[in-house]
Amino acid sequence: MKCNFTKPAISSESQLRKLKDKKRIIENDDKAIELLKSINYYRLRGYYIHLYDNTIEELHSKAFFDQIIDLREFDMKLT
Repeated sequence: MKCNFTKPAISSESQLRKLKDKKRIIENDDKAIELLKSINYYRLRGYYIHLYDNTIEELHSKAFFDQIIDLREFDMKLT
């Protein structure tokens, strides 16, 4: 079965800009880009979506990129 993706592919640098635009706090751009090459923006979204307010298109509170990655890694250990 062929899967049709609805989201266009974007570079890791563009993914990083999207995260910063949504007020993610990223302390190390180079580290974040390397992680985004293997874990893309859309997969990570599930780990911070609960902090996001669609009405104002910003986070309810500050979210550090490293905390989002830590949450993902914890989740991966459970599976």
